[in-house]
Amino acid sequence: MICFFPVFQIKKVIVTGEKKVLAQDIKKTVKKEIEKNILFFSTKSIFLTRPDKIREVILNNFPQIEDVEVHRGFPDGLDIVVIERIGKAFWCQEKQCFLVDDQGIIFEKVEAGSLPFLKIVSLKKVKDIKLGQQVIEKNLLSQILEIESKIKKDSKIDLDEMLIASNIRLIAKTSEGWQIYFNLEKDIDWQITELNLVLQQEIPENKRRNLEYIDLRFSKVYYKYKD
Repeated sequence: MICFFPVFQIKKVIVTGEKKVLAQDIKKTVKKEIEKNILFFSTKSIFLTRPDKIREVILNNFPQIEDVEVHRGFPDGLDIVVIERIGKAFWCQEKQCFLVDDQGIIFEKVEAGSLPFLKIVSLKKVKDIKLGQQVIEKNLLSQILEIESKIKKDSKIDLDEMLIASNIRLIAKTSEGWQIYFNLEKDIDWQITELNLVLQQEIPENKRRNLEYIDLRFSKVYYKYKD
């Protein structure tokens, strides 16, 4: 049988694109998948190898990997191209923090503050947290990151944390020690425009140290100083 011919036995697995995930760990996982037993005989035939199945196994075993391409390299090789997830923010629940990618998927446990990312906290608890799990909707995460970017660029204010208080209420905690309340169901661009106007016209920079919050959720902007 051709599947037992030595020339077609997989002898090399080449992994490229990996950065954090160890190539050796991927190879160990793949080798388990390519070893087959037929009529009590072992084979690593390239013809019996299923690239789609190997891809599925890699994605299931390595949550840090966003996508992977698997190709047969005839006559005796297997080429694996890895695309790893890129962290966009911290997502935290209680004392646990994780890197989250642009799809809202957590893939690495981290210490809060160990990387220069925005911290996102949700009051809605996620049960049985597992790496590779989507913990925040992609559109909501994109909206939050856009708010952070625009405030940093237009208002020259850094944000330390975003608290998702409900489906419509978002609280941004600034590095200056005060908060901004957003309504996620209303025009975010207009709310940021209102923020900039009130900062320019009513709350000079030297007064911000005593500011408690600015509320942008209503037709009128409200703000309060600390007692």
